[in-house]
Amino acid sequence: LVGHRLNGDLAALGLWHGPLVDVSLLFGVETRKQHQYHPLRYIAERLLQMKFDENEPHDALESARLIMRLAQHEAEQTMPTTPFGPKEFSGCELVVRHIPYEWGAGA
Repeated sequence: LVGHRLNGDLAALGLWHGPLVDVSLLFGVETRKQHQYHPLRYIAERLLQMKFDENEPHDALESARLIMRLAQHEAEQTMPTTPFGPKEFSGCELVVRHIPYEWGAGA
């Protein structure tokens, strides 16, 4: 099984899968924060020199193809890719530090 940030998907489905490749874990973030991951498109921009329009909607088929290309790219390297810095804020991302209590438990 090959994917990006698989742990959440598998947990939500109540599934366990033996051998898997999670590309979010292959490409580390150069930061002091723990549990930080690069967005899939940013990894592709950095390693495959691809360009993406931030305003385009998410395409699941495109993501699946990118994941496979990135996994193949890393498998072909003689040394693991060194961690690289996080993506600079573009103004398109929604950053939520916490969910307000007033929103309720269903938020």
